[in-house]
Amino acid sequence: MRLAKVNLFDIFKSPMLQIPFFWYFAIDLRKVINGLDPELAQQLVDSSFLWITDLTEPDPWYGLPILTGALLYLNVEVAVGKRTLSGETSSQ
Repeated sequence: MRLAKVNLFDIFKSPMLQIPFFWYFAIDLRKVINGLDPELAQQLVDSSFLWITDLTEPDPWYGLPILTGALLYLNVEVAVGKRTLSGETSSQ
């Protein structure tokens, strides 16, 4: 369906692609919190990612929230493209 030269399905592509990752993360997090998977909990304590040495501790420099915000902004910019909210193409 096209309405005002906008494909309505394009709006939902990115969120629909993120659902399986969110689902997997939420299920594993629930297992750790409820104590159903102590092996996974220990792996999180022993593992590291970039500058975070213990994955059960919060990010000390707030780098991951800032990175997430920047990626969200980039995702919105790519999804919207070079169109303004009124539908006009921006000039560059």
